[in-house]
Amino acid sequence: MFQPTNESYILTMVEASFDRHLGESEAERALREGRLEEALAGYRKAVAERSPGDPAIPRLLDEVGEIELKLGRFREAERTQRKALQLRERALGPDHPDVAASFNNLAEVLRAQGKHKPAEQ
Repeated sequence: MFQPTNESYILTMVEASFDRHLGESEAERALREGRLEEALAGYRKAVAERSPGDPAIPRLLDEVGEIELKLGRFREAERTQRKALQLRERALGPDHPDVAASFNNLAEVLRAQGKHKPAEQ
């Protein structure tokens, strides 16, 4: 029976991390080139490949939400930005600058939907 050594385990983890980053890079490139559907699929895949609690998930969800907003998928964008906000608040506390950024992202989605009162809060 194969017993992974620390070295082989570390190499496997590094390769997996590189593969995830490569996927994100492809999504970033698609976004820069205006291929929004492809970018959205890439970022969603990057989120799905992460372990629960991975600190990169809120950042990736921000990207997903921004693309959904650009595509006019307001309900999806609102749900996605609320999830990013929830994860950041839980991990970082309510006074962290990244939490403030998530509130701003959510406010943008709410304003786009004409929900001005909730966006101002």
